[in-house]
Amino acid sequence: MESRYGSEGALEDLEEAISHYQKALELLPVGHPDRLVSLNNLANCKQIKYESQGAMGDLQEATFLHQQALELCHVGHPGRSRSLHNLASCMESRYMSQGTLGDLEDAISHYKQALELCPVGNPDRSIFLNNFATCIKSRYESQGALGDLEEAISLHQKALGLCP
Repeated sequence: MESRYGSEGALEDLEEAISHYQKALELLPVGHPDRLVSLNNLANCKQIKYESQGAMGDLQEATFLHQQALELCHVGHPGRSRSLHNLASCMESRYMSQGTLGDLEDAISHYKQALELCPVGNPDRSIFLNNFATCIKSRYESQGALGDLEEAISLHQKALGLCP
C-alpha cells in the first residue's frame, strides 16, 4: 500500500498502510526483535502523510515513533545511524513548520551523529551529507553565521563528490 501510494498518490493507500502498520505494531510487544522495523514503517508513513496533508499531529506522531525506534538502537546497533537520520528529518520538518530554533539544533545534532556513524562507502552517505548541509544552511539563514554557510557548502560539495 505504501509503495502504491508512492507511485499513484492515492491517500487511501497511505491510510491503509498506516492502519496495517499500526496493527502490526500492536502485535509486537516491547522487546520483540521486529518492533524496530514496525516503528520505523509506521513513523515513515506518518511523516509522508504529514508532508502530503500538513497535519501537525502526523508529524508529532512520526517524531514520537522515531524517538521510540532510536531508543531500541543502542550504541553499536547497525540501525542507529538510520534511526538518528529519521528523527533528524522529523525535527527539521517541525522547525520548517514552526520555526523553533531548538528543533533545528536537535535536527543538526541528530544528522551529525547519523553521519558520524555512516561509514565511507555506504550508499546513504551522500543523502546524510546533503540533509545535514541543508540544516546547517537553514541555521545560517536564521542566524547569519558565515561559518555555517561555509560548512553547508563544504558538506554539499562532499555529497556531490559521492554522486556518480
